[in-house]
Amino acid sequence: VRWIAPVLSYTAEEIWQQMGGEREDSVFMATWYEGLFTLDHPDKDRAHWQQLIAVRDEVSKATEQLRVGGEAGSSLAMEAKVWADGAVAEALEWCDDELRFLLITSEATFANLEDAPEDVEVIKVEGSQVAVAVQASIHPKCVRCWHQREDVGESAEHSELCGRCIENVTSTGETRRIA
Repeated sequence: VRWIAPVLSYTAEEIWQQMGGEREDSVFMATWYEGLFTLDHPDKDRAHWQQLIAVRDEVSKATEQLRVGGEAGSSLAMEAKVWADGAVAEALEWCDDELRFLLITSEATFANLEDAPEDVEVIKVEGSQVAVAVQASIHPKCVRCWHQREDVGESAEHSELCGRCIENVTSTGETRRIA
C-alpha cells in the first residue's frame, strides 16, 4: 500500500484505514522505503509536517463551510489567512510563499497570532494556538492551474494565465521547495 500511495493516493489511504494491525495513522506518515535519500531540508522532521498537516486540516474545515454555503466552488477559489504561535508558527513561516500549495488555496498568508483580529476563533493545534480565516477570492481564474490570482490577464500574449503558469510554459519553470 505504501508503494502505490504516490500514484493512487486516495485509494491507498482508504486501504490503509481498513488494514488491521499496528501502523501509522496515515499511509503518508509511514516509512515508504528505508533506503531513500535525505530530503533537501533535513531539519524538517515528522513533527514539522504533522503541524503543517494539522493546520491544513483546519483550513480545509473552513473552506468546506464556504463551499457548502455557496460562497465559493472549490478551495482554489478561496484565500486563507493563518495566524499562529510557537512551533506551528515556525513551520508556517518556513513555507513562505508556497503555503498556498500546502493549503490548496489560491492565496495563503501567515502572520503571528498576536496580530490576529479579535473576532477570529483561536484553537489549539499541535501544541500551539492557531486562528484561521478563509474568504472567497475576487481574482480571475488561471485556465491552466485554476488558481485565482491577481496577475491573471497581465500578459497580452498569455491573457488567461497567471504569472507562475507563464513562467512554467515559456521558460525553465519554477523551482518549488515543498508541496
